[in-house]
Amino acid sequence: MHAKSNPAGAGAQPVSSNAGYVAELVTSISRNGVASGNEMVLGLCRELAADGRFVDIAQLLSAWCCTHRQAETTLCAQLPAIALHCYLAPLGVLAADQLHDWTMATPTWADVIVAHALHETKLPAAIEHTAASMRRHAQANQPS
Repeated sequence: MHAKSNPAGAGAQPVSSNAGYVAELVTSISRNGVASGNEMVLGLCRELAADGRFVDIAQLLSAWCCTHRQAETTLCAQLPAIALHCYLAPLGVLAADQLHDWTMATPTWADVIVAHALHETKLPAAIEHTAASMRRHAQANQPS
């Protein structure tokens, strides 16, 4: 993906990608078969998430799932964990115990990300909404 990286902590910013490049990438990955292709797509999602590039993730997932419909549920279901471990947790907003408490207090956070996984405008907004929820939780639970 030929988009500029987003520094950690700067928020998930929309970053445009070249649609032709995404199509080329999906075609290239498809040559490896669906199972291997799914793993390659997830690997790319991890790399992109580390840079906060959720527009690119949505474009990649949308293009891949358009030609590999059977992969959509599996790939989209893994996106919340990828977003959490590769982008949200490294922001350092919540300590490990706070993160656990936040996930218990916010049980639908992952559902929102899954629901918007294939939408290049809604996915970054869902990620930013999740990060904002984490920040509010951290502020509300600061030691006295």
